[in-house]
Amino acid sequence: MMLLPKPLTTIGDAAVLLTRTALYEYHSTPALLLTFGRIFRSSTALGTYELGNARAQAYFFRIVAVVDAYTDAALEAMFRGVVPPSSPAAVRLLESHLLDATQRWESRKRSFADHHSLSLGDAANGFPQWSKLDGMIEVRNSIAHGLGSLTRQQRQHATRTAGRCKQVGVRIEAGEVIVDNPSLVTAGDVAEDFIRWLDQKI
Repeated sequence: MMLLPKPLTTIGDAAVLLTRTALYEYHSTPALLLTFGRIFRSSTALGTYELGNARAQAYFFRIVAVVDAYTDAALEAMFRGVVPPSSPAAVRLLESHLLDATQRWESRKRSFADHHSLSLGDAANGFPQWSKLDGMIEVRNSIAHGLGSLTRQQRQHATRTAGRCKQVGVRIEAGEVIVDNPSLVTAGDVAEDFIRWLDQKI
């Protein structure tokens, strides 16, 4: 007898909807082309700017932000299922823990492993596409902290960074992350797969 997966939680459903909406908007909304058919590219002290890549980066960033927000909400939901709301001390401890646990991905992974016996990045038991999700996080960090170029820390480990980004089809050219349509679609697919995978654990 084949079992059907349980339906998505409310937060899982919302996260999938937001991910699909970002991809839909990217593909259905034409870019504002003020360049009249010319490729607009400028180099500044803060990096290189090309309109099409900047637009794709913005949507890539949004997809990873949805994964971040969903993961934090899922972690909180799992804790709320075991922490008695009638205990003010327990609730304060939980809030303090969640502040720390949701700062970075390593903290999230540690909290899931230590408190819920769930290993997000474990190749055998964790999310099967973790290397792709890890690459998405790396790309997002470049967009958020390097304006689409590698950060100082990423430049220190340029080969490793490029390898992670390549997991989702994002390439590095002259220190700039190049997000194209296939890599954006891959990111959307991986995001939705991760949300559905984690949602089954709640």
